[in-house]
Order: sequence, then C-alpha cells, then structure tokens
Amino acid sequence: MKTNRTSILATAALVLLALAGSALAAPSISALKIVPGDSIAVGVVKLAELRTSPLSGRIFSEADKLTCDGDGAKFLSEAGLDPAKDIDTITFALRPNRVTNDDDALVVAEGRFDATRVVAALVARGAEEVSTPNGKYYRIREKAAEGEAGGVAVAFVARGFAVMGTEAGVKGALNAVARGGSGFPTSTLGSQISRIDPSASAWMLADVARISSAASSDEGAKKSANLFAAVKKMSYVSMWTTDTGDALKFGGTALSDDAETRQLVEDTIRGALSAARLAAQEKDPELVELLRKVEVKRDGEGVSVEATIPAALLERFHQKAKTHVHADQVASK
Repeated sequence: MKTNRTSILATAALVLLALAGSALAAPSISALKIVPGDSIAVGVVKLAELRTSPLSGRIFSEADKLTCDGDGAKFLSEAGLDPAKDIDTITFALRPNRVTNDDDALVVAEGRFDATRVVAALVARGAEEVSTPNGKYYRIREKAAEGEAGGVAVAFVARGFAVMGTEAGVKGALNAVARGGSGFPTSTLGSQISRIDPSASAWMLADVARISSAASSDEGAKKSANLFAAVKKMSYVSMWTTDTGDALKFGGTALSDDAETRQLVEDTIRGALSAARLAAQEKDPELVELLRKVEVKRDGEGVSVEATIPAALLERFHQKAKTHVHADQVASK
C-alpha cells in the first residue's frame, strides 16, 4: 500500500465528513451494499450509538473541545459542518487493484449536511467535477511524491450517503448504487458478518488469506502483511466491540481449516494472557482479575476471544493516562 495514498486519504477526511448528508434522491441502499463485493477488509463504526452512550459519550464531549486551525477551520465554517455531531456511521473497505498493484480504499459516511454549501467549499479549493453514466463525483488533486499520482475522489452516491477514496473506488460505488448493490453482503467475506455480535458498536472483518496472498506478490505491500503474521494460516479474522453503557465488551474470532493452526493460535492467546497476568500481579490486582475472566474458546472452525471491561476500570485507565501525559508535558518544559 503506498504511503502517499494513505496520507492523501487522511488529509481529505474533512471532505468525507462534508459529503455525508447529500439531499439527492437515490435507490434505497445500505453502506454494506456500496462497498466493493471483492473487498479484503471491511469495518463499521456506529458513531451515533457511541455518541449517546454514557461511556463512549465522553470521547465526543472531549472532541467538542478540539478546534481546527487554518484552512481546515475555514472549510468547516464555509461548509456548515460539525464533524463530531453530523456523522452517524462510518464504513470503510479495502479491495485489491490488480492494475495499479495497490489497494483501492473506500470510506462510506452516513449523516446530515448541506450538500450545496459543501460542494461550493470543495470547488473553491480546486475540486474538479467529473461526470459518469451513473452520477458525478469530485476529484481532489494533491501534490504527490515523485512518480506517484496524487488525489482522491468524493461523491454523493445516495440520499444520506457519501463516499471518499481512490478514484476507482468511488466510481465503483456509483456503479454499485446504480445496480442496486455491490454484492458484498452475499460474498464470502460478507457472509462472515453473522459471526459478529449484532449489538456491536464497531466491528471489522478481514480476509487474511487474500491479504497475505496479495502482499506476497507485491513488494510494496509486504509491510501490511506483517500485521497478520501471527494468524497467517487463518482464513478470516473478525473483531468487534460493544458499548453497553456501563462497560465495553470486546470479541474476536480467527478461522482456519487446519486443526494444528487453531491449537497454535489458542495456545498463543492463552500464553499472552498468562504473561499479562503475571506482569500485573503485584501492580494491579484489578487488572489481573479482569484478565482471568477473558474467555478463550476453540471449536472445529476457529478460535474466539471475549472480554468485558467495566466503566470504572476504563475511567481509572483514562485518568492514569492523563496523569502520564501531564507529567510528560511538565518534564518537557
């Protein structure tokens, strides 16, 4: 995956936030029907649920205190945006692009914004309107590293939906809406959604086998494959978290057809938990008790892990982190 493209996607995040509330009429469709059917990784974050939770809501209340400077603040003002309040759900996906030997990244946002003001702010910053048989999108150019193409694309693909990503990815999203869906929900990776807790506030699925295969054939993507080195023989990995209001629940599953691999993964997880308990035994008895309650299960398909962190313990971790940050700031002066 090219680092310049990652940088471009990051700097264009404000644009994505801006486009989430299109007033254009379009066929009824969901975010998971917009992401590419051949995606190798897909994730969802339900910001609306997290925002209204007594637990996660603190993150948003603290985000309200953050401010943007320079052109970022000016753009938000001109577009009439409040990023912390105007996005309900974020869905992201990666798919391999065999033509460029890179990955097409796509982010789908659902929310409410004034599309007319947003477009005006984009055009004022040099966005180029591009028409296709299935709709239009805006190409945003950015200075690229030598030998690389710069820029991302953004589009209103349906009422309440907007997308940002590589130009190929955004074109694909427009095509998916025109067809009534991309086919992802019925794809092999999409079928794994049934393994995720339906009440999850955020989740991610990854096709480890295809990611590893793509990485092994692409020198530039080998670093990404290292993230999956511990489960390189697994076929799929899923992770999820649920905010219950008084605790955060976490879960994950790694699937494999190989019994020895499943056993190895289970042993590795249990070994890591044992080491963590030993390290915390004298310093943090409450954390030791939490680690003891982590559930690790193995069956004929894979290995799953579930854990629950009470709000009180999260608050203690939060305060401890703030204390360390403050101490570092004082030390640096």
